[in-house]
Amino acid sequence: MGKITAYNCYLVCLDFDCKGFIPNSKFFPFVSYKKTKTGCHIYGLVREKPGKSCQIYYKGRKVGDYKTSGQVVEAGSIHPSGFQYTFHAFGNLFFKKNTNAEIGQLFAENGLELR
Repeated sequence: MGKITAYNCYLVCLDFDCKGFIPNSKFFPFVSYKKTKTGCHIYGLVREKPGKSCQIYYKGRKVGDYKTSGQVVEAGSIHPSGFQYTFHAFGNLFFKKNTNAEIGQLFAENGLELR
């Protein structure tokens, strides 16, 4: 994750690791995602520099991480466990927001909480 100069924005990742909790259709419609062994990765572009990485909760249960730094695993990569990451194209490649407040609002509107 980090600044993408060409777009003048920052890349963030919603790393959902709760088996059976893939929020794409309900929480983030029309956004592509990368299938992982236990969930999915959804990527976003934010114009304002994002805060620190934190955890994502749904109904009091941890369902993933909001990552604002680190590395991105490319589709086709193979996890040490043998699982191969796959890309699922569905509408837009990224969700796009201007500010951290808009990110918080997106989460709140969908019953998700950042801690």
